[in-house]
Amino acid sequence: MRNLFIRMKQQEDINLFTYNDPFTYLRDKVQWLKKNNRAFSFRYFAKKANFSSPSTFKLILDGKRNMTVDSVEKINKGLQHNLSESEYFLNLVLLHQEKNHEKKKKYFDAIYKIQKRKNIKDIQTDQYEYFSKWYHPVVRELVRCEGFKGDPEWIAKKIFPAISVSQAKKSVQLLLRLGLIEKDPTGESYVLTNRAISTPKDFFSLLGRNFHKEMGKKGMEALDTVAVEQRDITGIVFGIPRDALQELKQRLGEFRKELTSTIGSMEQETDDVYYLNIQLFPVTKKEEQ
Repeated sequence: MRNLFIRMKQQEDINLFTYNDPFTYLRDKVQWLKKNNRAFSFRYFAKKANFSSPSTFKLILDGKRNMTVDSVEKINKGLQHNLSESEYFLNLVLLHQEKNHEKKKKYFDAIYKIQKRKNIKDIQTDQYEYFSKWYHPVVRELVRCEGFKGDPEWIAKKIFPAISVSQAKKSVQLLLRLGLIEKDPTGESYVLTNRAISTPKDFFSLLGRNFHKEMGKKGMEALDTVAVEQRDITGIVFGIPRDALQELKQRLGEFRKELTSTIGSMEQETDDVYYLNIQLFPVTKKEEQ
């Protein structure tokens, strides 16, 4: 029986490192095991993983019970995960169940590093890299500027605050990989493509959250580093009925779409790159019902 399980493991075609949801992975894995190993059963797996009852793993699989660190270790043992697979699966579970944003980011970083080590390249990992650095969208928009040069040294000096030549070079490579820019007819510079990039929902929503936090910090720094003639940082304090909040958010969304459409339809080259940050948040506490 043991030799059969080992041979089956060597023929495994499900790659854990491409999964972003631990329960989806487990369900796919169990289906594969049932299909490729007639000896597989929940009782057999429970014994191999040292679960006290076969129903424990079944409850986890059905999403009716959260996984603890202990149960993750048992699942890693039962599925014969190697060291990297065990580390990846643990961080995937912790990320999926964590509520604190800073802790979620720590687990996400760990997952991303393992994927890079394993050479896992897909749009989601590239999106993570794109939104993890504030200057990637800036480099992309810089391509539209008059007098743009594809030289990393020129890009690094043009961006404010300045980035390193190495960062500029890697940013261009990432934008090319994502298809957000492409070589111009001369092959010496770059042009913007029509492709847009946005943060996916659920699991990857924290990408946009991290990016907005970083750009919020840049906005605060601009109060001291950018001349008042080149910026507009203002705000208003107002009261609003709760039932009117959604309408206000909808109008702000329509404004963003209209502005994006207007700017995107401009055919002339641009002179500078700006970031518009619209903030709406409560400054009073909602009473407990």
